[in-house]
Amino acid sequence: MKIDRIDLMPSDMRSSFSIPKENLIAIGLLVVLLLVILMIVFKIPIYRAHLSEWSRLAAELSSVQSALAPYTNSDQKVDLRSEITQQFGKRKSIWTNLMKEISLLTPKDVWLTNLKGQVEKSDIKLTFQAEAVSQDIISKYMSSLENSYYFRHVKFKISERLDVLPSPFYRFEFESAVALSEISRGEP
Repeated sequence: MKIDRIDLMPSDMRSSFSIPKENLIAIGLLVVLLLVILMIVFKIPIYRAHLSEWSRLAAELSSVQSALAPYTNSDQKVDLRSEITQQFGKRKSIWTNLMKEISLLTPKDVWLTNLKGQVEKSDIKLTFQAEAVSQDIISKYMSSLENSYYFRHVKFKISERLDVLPSPFYRFEFESAVALSEISRGEP
């Protein structure tokens, strides 16, 4: 269906209401330029904050690079790595062997909730807090600790049943004293 339109505007007035294409392009460019200028003006504080952060990071990077400058030679890097591994081997933590032993002795039905250790004179006093699914497992865990190299002197402190659905579990705590001389040998 074709709709016919009747143009009632005289032709001499029609040209005065139309904007030439050149003017439309110029107006569009001015609007884009105005938007860019507004974005720059309102973003300047943000850029200044980033610029100060970048300059601080650049100064920090240059100080790190100057500190690492003596180690840039590949031969020195190898020597440095071997020196670090030797120092680590010499200063091996006294806790490493203990943690390894604890992890090997703890059964899957026991989970440790807290482990405190204090160095006292020539001993380390350890306090274990744990939870288990049954009292039999607690008993077996205590027995395996007492039969181990480090934890021969285990003292049972408390045990309580916690009624939680779907099945109850038991919270318990015990202490053990380990001689530092035994740990330093690292024999187990």
